[in-house]
Amino acid sequence: MANQIAGTNIEIDLTLQTEAAAAQDLTGATLTWRLARAYSVPSILNRDSGGNGVTFVNPPGVDGLVTVALTPVESLDLQGTYYHEIKADYGGGNEKTWQLGTLVFVESSVGAD
Repeated sequence: MANQIAGTNIEIDLTLQTEAAAAQDLTGATLTWRLARAYSVPSILNRDSGGNGVTFVNPPGVDGLVTVALTPVESLDLQGTYYHEIKADYGGGNEKTWQLGTLVFVESSVGAD
């Protein structure tokens, strides 16, 4: 994934898959995305599919395609490498979590006008 430019609108497109590399059916799931400085520390940003930044590309999510959106204010102070994960909660204790790896946030290389 390409570097993310801090202080801009950012959309992170995700494809969630089963262990067999098939599309994960997310129908009926509540999704929670987290961003943290390391795997074992509290998250600094949380987004969910309840109208808070996580959307199904093709509702209701049978194809496993999801977008996480961050505003310029949310991304402004992000610099360096962060870890992110997403969890699908289907209810009744049925959950699945994907550790997605790293995102790198950098300052814009284009100066202000």
